[in-house]
Amino acid sequence: MTKHPDPFTEAKGYNGPVMLIRADDDDQVDEETCIRYAQGYQNAKFHKVSNGGHDFASIEARDKVEETISSFIKEHI
Repeated sequence: MTKHPDPFTEAKGYNGPVMLIRADDDDQVDEETCIRYAQGYQNAKFHKVSNGGHDFASIEARDKVEETISSFIKEHI
């Protein structure tokens, strides 16, 4: 039987910048998973967005996500 790699273990091998974004009402990815990833990566930042659902469907959530991504890119380019 083929063993599947553990994504949390794999994350520990990457030391570049990582941004994680999760909406507080995401019903598909829980906050604990995001926190675990953030702790696994050496250079991660975990951002929370209000009322975005899993797909950041609201205009307010998308605006916040775009702002967060833009700031991250400017910081690391």
